[in-house]
Amino acid sequence: MGGEVCVDGKVVMFRDPLLVRVLSGGSFAIAFVWVAIYFFDVEVEVVKVLALMSVIFVGGMIAIGLILSVLLRLLRRGRDGGMLDNVNELEAEVTDGTKDEVKDGAVVKDQVS
Repeated sequence: MGGEVCVDGKVVMFRDPLLVRVLSGGSFAIAFVWVAIYFFDVEVEVVKVLALMSVIFVGGMIAIGLILSVLLRLLRRGRDGGMLDNVNELEAEVTDGTKDEVKDGAVVKDQVS
């Protein structure tokens, strides 16, 4: 079969923990919906609307996350080049005792006291 792996003479169906979590989560969700429909007389239309709204909500959260990550990257890029430039500045101060500063478009080395 597809995902079988033999470990110490035992057949292990799924070794990837993420796959196990997705399959168990999906089976519990299916069981939850079946119990709601069968035992509590929830209409199938209500379950369909719940599933559709859940997909729309998750998709919206993914879209908002993508937009905010791009916005955050643009904001960070606008400030002095980000954190790595500050590390390079500190490294330069430690090695030669000077600090690079940009004044009037030219790089000027100032002595660090």
